[in-house]
Amino acid sequence: MDANGLSVQDRSVLKLAKDRAARLLTGDGKLRRTARAQAVEVCGILWVFDALVEQAICSRSDAVIKLRLLKDSNIRLPVNEIDKRIREWSE
Repeated sequence: MDANGLSVQDRSVLKLAKDRAARLLTGDGKLRRTARAQAVEVCGILWVFDALVEQAICSRSDAVIKLRLLKDSNIRLPVNEIDKRIREWSE
């Protein structure tokens, strides 16, 4: 790891995203903060769910089931944002 705590892999994907002006998908806090500081667009797993539902690749009901599983297995995700989507997509 380097001085800012990013692994070689994290630095590699950050450089690639920056060089290609691409969105970076990550749930890692250090990588997210560093990318934002370098003006790289950063998204997480909830953005993926939003896109899948919006593009009708995944139904709302399937997304709710998967979000509930994620919520039960990953305490690092923002529970309030998950609950918001579950409520909205359950209507």
